[in-house]
Amino acid sequence: MNVLESFTMQNSKRSFKVLKLSFLILTAIFIGASIYFANGPEVRLQLTREIHSDLSRSRIDRNLSATNRWPQWFNALQKVESAQKDPQQLTPGDILTLVMQSKKGLRSPFQLTAEVIEYVPEKILHLKILTDSSEKIFKLFDELEWKVELRETQNGTIIKGTATAHTRNWRSRLLGKFSEKIIMNQLFYPNLIQLSTLRQPFSVNPVPHLAPNSL
Repeated sequence: MNVLESFTMQNSKRSFKVLKLSFLILTAIFIGASIYFANGPEVRLQLTREIHSDLSRSRIDRNLSATNRWPQWFNALQKVESAQKDPQQLTPGDILTLVMQSKKGLRSPFQLTAEVIEYVPEKILHLKILTDSSEKIFKLFDELEWKVELRETQNGTIIKGTATAHTRNWRSRLLGKFSEKIIMNQLFYPNLIQLSTLRQPFSVNPVPHLAPNSL
């Protein structure tokens, strides 16, 4: 073995030791941080996003206020069931059942029960999720709320969406600390981009089939 080969081998061993030591240090830091945050107090997680729309507030509000139009701009929503007489009108205190459909067979259908906390025409829709039939959300969080707010501008409307969740245990605290944005994106079902471009509202009720002799 010549001098060059010996020098190269020594450098390789030294680099491997440095890499190994760095990995051990980072692992220790991660474990320590995980233990610290897992044993900390419950926290409130939040996601806020804003989308610009060319549509007016009144045009957007047609889809915001009518629950039978929500499947057009809510992710994975099949239909909304409620005891309200007029599906075109929301009132604070209304209890809604959001029937969610599975995505390409990866998840079984489930239902969310939501309460309308606040609705001001052309301004804000505020929902609080009360129950989740899949029991996945409330295993990690004890509160989940959605807000969609409209703010008029000179050339359209700013749609602001906010999702807020309160952690229930160490798992949700840990997830919130290291992946808050990812988790909250998964918990926020209103699709603001879809809402911002929905120009032609239509009813999701099936068209009745008429008998030939009735025409």
